[in-house]
Amino acid sequence: MSYLVAKISEQYQRLPYLSDLSDHFGKFEWRIAIPEAIRVGHDAAFGAFTRRFLACVADPASLPARERPNLLAKYRVTTGAVAISRR
Repeated sequence: MSYLVAKISEQYQRLPYLSDLSDHFGKFEWRIAIPEAIRVGHDAAFGAFTRRFLACVADPASLPARERPNLLAKYRVTTGAVAISRR
């Protein structure tokens, strides 16, 4: 853990939004403060996600290769849950 603390501590100057290490009940954590200037609200983030999703629906070849296994797993879980709910 001390190696990780040292490496992240080196980044404070370069990454001003990284807060100090804190100890909460024996668990160490770092907090990331996203500046207001680059913060995106829920509606804007959901709109961007929807646009990307619909672009992939319109052109399935545009789906990044790394997303295909995740998409198939989500599809399997979702369709399985629907099947169970209809029993």
